[in-house]
Amino acid sequence: IWQGHSMIEQGPQANYWRAATDNDVANNMMKRCAVWKNAGEKAQLIDIDSRQQGKAVAVTSVYLLEEADAKQIVEYTCRGEGQIHVQMTFVPGSKPLPEMPRFGMRLIMPEEYQTMTWLGRGPHESYEDRKTSALVGKYTADVWEQFHPYVRAQETGNKCDVRYFSLANAQGLGLRFVGDE
Repeated sequence: IWQGHSMIEQGPQANYWRAATDNDVANNMMKRCAVWKNAGEKAQLIDIDSRQQGKAVAVTSVYLLEEADAKQIVEYTCRGEGQIHVQMTFVPGSKPLPEMPRFGMRLIMPEEYQTMTWLGRGPHESYEDRKTSALVGKYTADVWEQFHPYVRAQETGNKCDVRYFSLANAQGLGLRFVGDE
């Protein structure tokens, strides 16, 4: 909670899945990659540790992804000025695995955070295989403007090459997410 506003409803949580596209349906991705669909939600905490790092505190959590025979390690480094650096590492086991549809984290923010600003490709959605029409720049739009009503429900609103993005409410309060690379 910041200045009376709740910033996060749920998460962050590891996420290895994304909505399917028409191409995914055609190549049977949902069945082939099913091990990843709920892997983040089913992750079992097996170890947690905290340590002081100068003026920061680092908290490291180790999770077992039982069905994938793998582990995920998430380290949160909390700095006094309100920044939290998050690093997630995937450690495979010996089980052969299909491709991972997504490697990332998700969190849910309250509905009041409707203004999205990003430095990356835009203003329309872009994907790795078709992003040349989306120029790199700083863009601001309503969250709901990112949705495209495809004939078949599927992933929509993706942005490539994003350096940072923020979600803010009408008063300009919100969260900013910055990539390391």
